[in-house]
Amino acid sequence: FAGVSISHYAEVDMDGFAAIVDQVGGVTVDLPVDVKDPDYTGLDLKAGQNTLDGRTAALLCRARHAYDNYGDGDLYRAANQRSVIMAVVKKLMASDPATMVNTVTAMAEMVNTDMDAGSIAALATQFRDMNVDEDIMTGMEPTTSEYRNDTWYEICNTKAWQTMMQRVG
Repeated sequence: FAGVSISHYAEVDMDGFAAIVDQVGGVTVDLPVDVKDPDYTGLDLKAGQNTLDGRTAALLCRARHAYDNYGDGDLYRAANQRSVIMAVVKKLMASDPATMVNTVTAMAEMVNTDMDAGSIAALATQFRDMNVDEDIMTGMEPTTSEYRNDTWYEICNTKAWQTMMQRVG
């Protein structure tokens, strides 16, 4: 759909994700609004900087009902997932080469990917001096969710999609 070739992939299940966050010693994320989700995840996090362990980070990545008052909880959940992933990447990239290799090797058991641990470690080492805040972009496809005839659809905003792809290209 995007016209972008995918050279590699990584898939992490949520239980593995909690272990990855714990492997890097927890992460700090900046939440734009309070996350109160007593009925589903049990989370009660204040807006602003929060340091999370693996279990709490995984719950944050699952939380969507905490945003029911704002609408489109999936949008907020996806933003939280990107924030937590970027916090893991930032922490990993800031570690020394030996810690980086050990962490990537430990993570390899929790990730399904087409790359071996050595290739991942080599890639991480290659990008070690990258400014994670400025050199890595994240985003979500520009769509609007619509529920029709008992089915959810994502309606693409073509103009916004083209603008996003120009930034990526």
